Amino acid sequence: MIGFAPSSVYSPVFRKGYSTAFNSRRTATLVMAAAPMIRNTSGEFTCPDFEFFRPNLSPAEMFGKGAFGGTYFRDIEIDGKWYRDAWKEFEPLGWFEGLSIPDQVASPVYKPGRNCYGVKCGQGLDVWLEKGWIKPEFDSHGWVHWYCRFFMGRRCDDDERQVRRWIACAGEKGRWKRNLIAKCVKAGKSFDDKSVSPVVRQTLLHWAYELTEEHFESYKKEIRGGKSTSFVPQISMAHVVDQKEEEDERRPKRVCPRRIIRVQNGPESEHDANSVRAIKLFERKRFAC
Repeated sequence: MIGFAPSSVYSPVFRKGYSTAFNSRRTATLVMAAAPMIRNTSGEFTCPDFEFFRPNLSPAEMFGKGAFGGTYFRDIEIDGKWYRDAWKEFEPLGWFEGLSIPDQVASPVYKPGRNCYGVKCGQGLDVWLEKGWIKPEFDSHGWVHWYCRFFMGRRCDDDERQVRRWIACAGEKGRWKRNLIAKCVKAGKSFDDKSVSPVVRQTLLHWAYELTEEHFESYKKEIRGGKSTSFVPQISMAHVVDQKEEEDERRPKRVCPRRIIRVQNGPESEHDANSVRAIKLFERKRFAC
């Protein structure tokens, strides 16, 4: 665990307000042990104790863009116990300013039109519980509930599991991130073309991630080099690889300049620049004997 440290992300007033709300729900397994996550120059939020966990959307940005059909922090019942008004824990932070809590944060009815990309995605609460994705002893509403608390510095015994889930979805080799990139490449579209798989884009938003041009270009290069892709049949990507090969053929060949060099104990001769290194290496070995 790392100690609590001040952060420039939130004012002391917000931090104090959050701590008060958090402590009212605190258990022995929940510890305010770290500073809030901070956005780096690449636009990713970072924390020193989980260096590979780098979402690029804050909780406020997720809800502000439109997520979970407006229902995420609705009142829910798990094993006969009701969890109500979970959103109030984060109200002091101002994350929901400009939003309608009954319609965009804690609505009992899912409406796709409230989502950023206007589509429905994901599973329902019953499936989350059946799969064991929710551990109510830590966070009653699931991954985003965990992320909201982790973002502000809470640490608990469920952190490693939740970070692994994010990495599998949206990390460097995350399945849904790479799936979206492959679909953009296949369609010949830009990284931010919303017409390409809005369902996957909405899914990634629910994991606090939006595709960036840097990540897109990096994996695009691998795909065009023939790398297999997640959930996109490789045969359907053949035209992408073929297109790269055609571009390579059309690209002007680099002609190495001609240079005159003198070989030790030998006459002057003309060599390609690519031969210079080999000759120098040969000479070093010869005189080392």
